[in-house]
Amino acid sequence: MKQDLLKLWNYLCLNTKTKKSECIFGLGSILTLVPQKCAELYKQGLGDYIVFSRELW
Repeated sequence: MKQDLLKLWNYLCLNTKTKKSECIFGLGSILTLVPQKCAELYKQGLGDYIVFSRELW
């Protein structure tokens, strides 16, 4: 199972450069890392708005 999760994680980490957009979209999560990262991107001027989806748990 750990290998499967690691494979999925590596796939999702596209290692692409972040670029400016109109909106930063944070997927609902129980992790505080999500809103923290969105705020960091916003403070860097990489988005005009932050929108969060609802957590589905």
